[in-house]
Amino acid sequence: MTRIASLLVLIFVAWALPTAAKSEADPHMIVHLLDYIATDYNKSVENGQVVNAYEYSEMQDFVSSVKQLITQLPASHDQQKIATVAQFADSLGSLVAAKASPQLVAQQAQNTKIELIEATGLVLSPGKWPNLDNGAMLYQQNCLSCHGPQGAGDGPSALGLSPAPTNFTDLENMQEKSPLQAFHTIRFGVDGTSMQPFHQLRDDEIWDLAFYISTLRNPTEGLHTDKQLTLEDLATLSDTELMAKYQLTANEVAAARRVKPQVSSEKPLDRAQDELQKVVQFAQNKQYKEAKHAALNSYLEGIEPVEVTIKSQDPKLVQEIEIQMGILRKQIDNMAAPADIDAQVLVLQNLIEEGKQLLASSESSFWMTFSLSASIILREGLEAFLIIIIIISVLQKAQAKKAIAYVHSGWLSAVGLGLVGWFFADWLLNMGGLQRELLEGLVAIFAVVVLFFIGFWMHSKSEAKKWNDYVKNKIQKLLTKQSMFGLAALAFIVVFREAFESVLFLSAIGLEDNNQFQGAIGLGVLAAFVVVAILGVLMMRFSKRLPVSQLFKFSALIIAVLSIVLMGKGVHAVQESGYLSITASPLMLRVGMLGIYPTLETIIAQVLMLVITVFAWKYQQKLAARA
Repeated sequence: MTRIASLLVLIFVAWALPTAAKSEADPHMIVHLLDYIATDYNKSVENGQVVNAYEYSEMQDFVSSVKQLITQLPASHDQQKIATVAQFADSLGSLVAAKASPQLVAQQAQNTKIELIEATGLVLSPGKWPNLDNGAMLYQQNCLSCHGPQGAGDGPSALGLSPAPTNFTDLENMQEKSPLQAFHTIRFGVDGTSMQPFHQLRDDEIWDLAFYISTLRNPTEGLHTDKQLTLEDLATLSDTELMAKYQLTANEVAAARRVKPQVSSEKPLDRAQDELQKVVQFAQNKQYKEAKHAALNSYLEGIEPVEVTIKSQDPKLVQEIEIQMGILRKQIDNMAAPADIDAQVLVLQNLIEEGKQLLASSESSFWMTFSLSASIILREGLEAFLIIIIIISVLQKAQAKKAIAYVHSGWLSAVGLGLVGWFFADWLLNMGGLQRELLEGLVAIFAVVVLFFIGFWMHSKSEAKKWNDYVKNKIQKLLTKQSMFGLAALAFIVVFREAFESVLFLSAIGLEDNNQFQGAIGLGVLAAFVVVAILGVLMMRFSKRLPVSQLFKFSALIIAVLSIVLMGKGVHAVQESGYLSITASPLMLRVGMLGIYPTLETIIAQVLMLVITVFAWKYQQKLAARA
């Protein structure tokens, strides 16, 4: 590390310590300092002699800062373990004071870090494989102006900056730095410089950016390695350390950082159990935020991918797992005693074990895969296409052929996007479960708002006289491009949500049977589409026989019911993403097809939607009576 860079770290620590004095210290900050000591002490001492007094003084200050920050760690941690960390830090200070060899100091700094991680339960690696494409985008948005397009520290805003931005292409310097060190710099920034903390970025985004930065010093061509490195090592070790540990060349290390390994053979339910074990560990260390994240991962990444398969054989088991997961998350939100959380995790582990035995006893077959695929499309598709058919029936009565074409273009675009998504199934599956659920939830709630207004409009035109007047005076407005684009957008939204979820479920089925029965999945989807099409034709013929007033009353009622169903599903999806609390309902009723779930939040949302709909209809009737 250069003298200027060391000075920046010292300035950062000087800024951090007064802040820490007022609040609890962040263990990440201590790790940050220990890493600097381990990598930079060798520039201050050689053969028991100080070779750079300035650097040596900094090392002493850093050790002092580490000791002080350890005393300010949260009281919720095991104080006996914290005392052990303090003893290791004291030994580190003694070695630095005695001008010990760089090897001994580096080893003691690493040992202190290991003890700190054990005492605090600190997580130092990303929860999933970093997305380098996203890292590149974040670099363009946040870093390019100073660090330059290639990372050489020559961006348009770098001119006149003192100190100059870091040159990420400097191989000699950067191969000693790990993505973890970049993570800490991005998170905390360096006070007094242009390197500000990026508080707006989530942890996973910072990891994406940190890993991308670590690739800028390497070529992009000719990289290859057959060795599988753990994500934890790739995140926490420098290139030099990785080369020594795995006996790799620099190019092989570069390849390991760039090339994501094949999808793990770990079964989803194994992942669910692993994440639940993390919940117990986090709870013991009073790290409730991390415990909640692990609990969410357990369900979204472990249970949900095989939910359809288990439900086809034992629906009650899936329901019980979901209920018990909700209880666990409630305990975590309430910061329950670790023993209580441990007991609840044990309940879930036993339920998941039942699911594993169920899956193991039912071998995949062509017809089972076919049936599961068809049932998914029918379950997801009927609801969406019911809305589409109702809208088209109404437009036919209005003889608005152009508008009908726009509706068809909307839902066909959504189906087409779903087919494209099938070819990017790996990317969708590796997309965080939290993001998937949040997207589904928000799309559903947005669709509810649109459907409410459509249902209100249909109800207001349910009298034959009003409909005739509307056709006579307002039909041209229906044919404006703005209105037709709105219809296309609605058709796209209601079908896109179902297409997105269907692709995820179908991909999970393919992974579960190791893609042995891809043909069965295709035939199942095709068969379901045929059934939906037949039902659609029958409904269209039925709607043609209905008088205008009855058609509009019937359509308004169906739209209202579907908006209430979607409201329940949307709120439930947001709950599963962790952005909305879960409060168990006294009435433990779960009917997924109707959007009914055993939580007060979903029930209240549906009741509220019902009340708003009834009130709007009654209010409209009063206005019509006055007119």
